[in-house]
Amino acid sequence: MALFKFFQKKRQLTYYILLGIGFALLGIGFASSCRDSQPSHNEPLPLHNEPLHSSDNWKNPEEIASTNKPAKVLFVFLHGTTMNGKKHRDSKVINDMQQKFPDWHFMLPNGAYPADATLCRVMGTEFQHDPSKRQFVSLKCIESIMRKVYDKPSLSIEKWETLYKQNKSSFNEMSTELERESRPLMELIKKKQKILNLTNKDTIIAGYSQGAMLGLHLTLTQKEPFLGMVNFSGFLVEPKEYKNNATPIYFINGTLDKIIPIATLETAKEQLAKKGIKPVFEKLDGQDHVVYLSNNLEKWLRQLRYTLPRRNHRGRA
Repeated sequence: MALFKFFQKKRQLTYYILLGIGFALLGIGFASSCRDSQPSHNEPLPLHNEPLHSSDNWKNPEEIASTNKPAKVLFVFLHGTTMNGKKHRDSKVINDMQQKFPDWHFMLPNGAYPADATLCRVMGTEFQHDPSKRQFVSLKCIESIMRKVYDKPSLSIEKWETLYKQNKSSFNEMSTELERESRPLMELIKKKQKILNLTNKDTIIAGYSQGAMLGLHLTLTQKEPFLGMVNFSGFLVEPKEYKNNATPIYFINGTLDKIIPIATLETAKEQLAKKGIKPVFEKLDGQDHVVYLSNNLEKWLRQLRYTLPRRNHRGRA
């Protein structure tokens, strides 16, 4: 009887030990799941040689060849956070532009990283991981700033300028991330320019939201000016060094934009003016955070070919 009780206690002890191990493993798995879906503000950004980065996205952008051959303009469009090149390629705006500018070759790169939960946290929406949703950089370093301006389309210029000055280090960190991603992006553009027998002077950079931030940063840091740059609903993150002020720039932003308040345009205007840059600014009355081809923007795009010397084009699309 004593021997029977001994083995019974031993089995009970083994059962509780295994049960405890099971709960511990379950807790670790749950914590890991939460970290994956809601990354912390201090989580390091993925580097180019880490698994999260997919270089194939840089190598295989979405494209629409020019209807007229050879192509005379390379139009590079950079998407916003949680978007991708295909969504914009199939959008009404890009299709309209393709019809209006038949000698343009459209290239729409995909962000090199899977979109994280930063924007969802700012907007208070649920984050659902989707590998098709991409981003060029994480917005974590300016998340606290975005929270303060979100859903405040009538934010005053003074309030935005104060936020910018108080968070200069965060914007400097954002500038570093944009500079890092500008290098592989420019390599991709150069490869396509070579195929089309075009240069920066035949290339228009455009972007929406985060893509506009990256596109503007790229534009201001290239020694050779681009034909033009269009900033759809994106604010200026100043580069550490301005390398040219000759690229024509067009800012277009909705007056009801909940993510990028219209006040950011006025601040950008002052910052760029100090560098000898005078962009065109268009405010879209009653519009939110959108990509929109206005009549004024279309007219400006048509005039670009006369702003810089043209070349003989013998490329292939």
